[in-house]
Amino acid sequence: MRGSGVFWGLVLLLVGGLLLLANLGIVTFNFWQILWPAFLILLGLWLLLGVSRGWHRVEAEHVAVPLAGAEQARIEINHGAGAARLRGVTEPGQLMIGDFGGGLDYRSWREGTVQHLKMEMSGDGFPGVFVFPWTSGLGWQFALSREVPISLKLDGGAGTVDLDMLDLRVTDLTIDGGVGTVTLTMPARAGHTRARVEGGVGTVLIRIPEGVAAQIEVEGGLGSINVNRDRFAQVGDHAYRSPGYDTAENKLDLFVEGGVGTVTVN
Repeated sequence: MRGSGVFWGLVLLLVGGLLLLANLGIVTFNFWQILWPAFLILLGLWLLLGVSRGWHRVEAEHVAVPLAGAEQARIEINHGAGAARLRGVTEPGQLMIGDFGGGLDYRSWREGTVQHLKMEMSGDGFPGVFVFPWTSGLGWQFALSREVPISLKLDGGAGTVDLDMLDLRVTDLTIDGGVGTVTLTMPARAGHTRARVEGGVGTVLIRIPEGVAAQIEVEGGLGSINVNRDRFAQVGDHAYRSPGYDTAENKLDLFVEGGVGTVTVN
């Protein structure tokens, strides 16, 4: 088994074991207060083991994918582990451009007027590579085109994901929060955006820009879902809506399914 498989298998065993003990009432301490320190201890031990075995530094790979005259785009991101950041927009004519620590496995193809792109962490990546984005050459940082409407699907994996879609034309969005922290800044001028967010294990923060009306439906999990009621009035047991939603030029239909952790909508 690759080192990455062993590491993230241990992480899942840790999370699952703590959840089981908490649900059975065997432990009574605050789950989240113990989870992250335990995770960091496990990660530190793994990194020390890696140094002792002579794991080498992994360089970043620069990747650019052309838009190729497409009128729409569908992008699927399977982010295995660590830190991924979507920032800004590409230069004209490019669908995606970015730097990927440890390399990127991707496939791009055309169907009619739609350009497809599937991205995932390189199979040779070490599990700790993406965890520390401030280290030179490590982490994912990329931009997408604002020239065309985008359907975006992301599997958050394990780690930190920060998607700033403020200036993009994302019209369909599906997010699986995975294990870790996910921050989503929704589009400001995409017209009508439909989004589905599953909380996963950890923390999800959803930011809706001023000037964007929203209709929000929530379904709770084992964690909590917090919606800013100063902006989005409650209109049902599990539903919220902005004033003027029906006539808004830019609007968001958001379905949130809570997981194990916290989901916040502002």
